[in-house]
Amino acid sequence: MGAQPSREVLFQQSDTNIEVTEGVVRDLIRHHQLTNRKGPQPHEDFKDEADLRLAYTELHDKYKQATGALQAAHNKGFQRGAALERRDREQELMRLDMQWQNRVDEIQQHREENATQQFEGLLADFKSRFSMDVSEPQCQVQEGAVLACFKSNPSRPLDCAEEVNRFLACAERARAAYLGNVSR
Repeated sequence: MGAQPSREVLFQQSDTNIEVTEGVVRDLIRHHQLTNRKGPQPHEDFKDEADLRLAYTELHDKYKQATGALQAAHNKGFQRGAALERRDREQELMRLDMQWQNRVDEIQQHREENATQQFEGLLADFKSRFSMDVSEPQCQVQEGAVLACFKSNPSRPLDCAEEVNRFLACAERARAAYLGNVSR
């Protein structure tokens, strides 16, 4: 049989098309014509059985190479398509994640604003009910009158009963006014 001539088959892929060299196309067409023609059979074109076997082997090898290249191109296209689909899904997931994260941030900010407003409202209510301001002393005049009476009558404190009663009445009015403000 001897050395078989070697032929190079070149397959290139550009996006979705597969390019096959012209020689392979001619051989595939020739093979198709040989196997589908009417009249003399393909083996009649060859001088002997060895030539026929050699031609068949070469054609079969080209066919296997072409189908292998087509399968590889298909697999590569399928893998590329799967990678593109996976990338698109990841981008969609990232977009949805950002969208939900923004929504969660908005809700959290809204809650913080509401909590701040509620706190400030409660604080204002507390301050209005329970004044922390130091008010001016009440009933100073009546207290001064009681002290002056006790000084002028050190041995007779009962003579100051009228001043003490006025002081107590003033203190009771001040206490009632304060409690009235607190209960509002």
